[in-house]
Amino acid sequence: MSNSHRADPATVEPLASDVNVDVTEADIADAQRYAYEIWWSDEDSAYLGRAEEMPGTMSHGDTPEEALSMTIEAQALALATMRHWNRYVPPPRGKVSVVTIRELGFDQPPTLTADDVRAMRERLGYSQTVFATALGVDAGTVRSWEQGTRNVSGAARRLIQAIDTRPHILAEWAIERR
Repeated sequence: MSNSHRADPATVEPLASDVNVDVTEADIADAQRYAYEIWWSDEDSAYLGRAEEMPGTMSHGDTPEEALSMTIEAQALALATMRHWNRYVPPPRGKVSVVTIRELGFDQPPTLTADDVRAMRERLGYSQTVFATALGVDAGTVRSWEQGTRNVSGAARRLIQAIDTRPHILAEWAIERR
């Protein structure tokens, strides 16, 4: 089964119109391991279905069975698309999935100089105190990083890397006090 599909921008990059994502029998089998919710919708005059672990994966049908079948197909396409773009695939609920280092590796977080830390903080428009609070460290720690008298730890470098590539996450974590 092959589908041309524009993916959900919240989960993966949009696919070019000439990219096909092939859904295999293995994708269908994987999709069948997920929990599904099927319900009648008066508004749509159809049964709707969604994968509980991935609420954005939905479909519909004239019968509960058809809605389930169509939702499983939609889930299989979502799984294949996520794998195609090397995105995290949530495991089926109720089944604990342990990923080992043999299956997944990580590069070391980038080394940060005093100027790197200062430039990022200034790009965000944060004072040292606000930046420190966002990172969960003392303001003196940020000051030491920026003066070059203290190295940024691996965990802090990874967090700063995440913030640098997705600065909006700080806004999501922030508590507005105005």
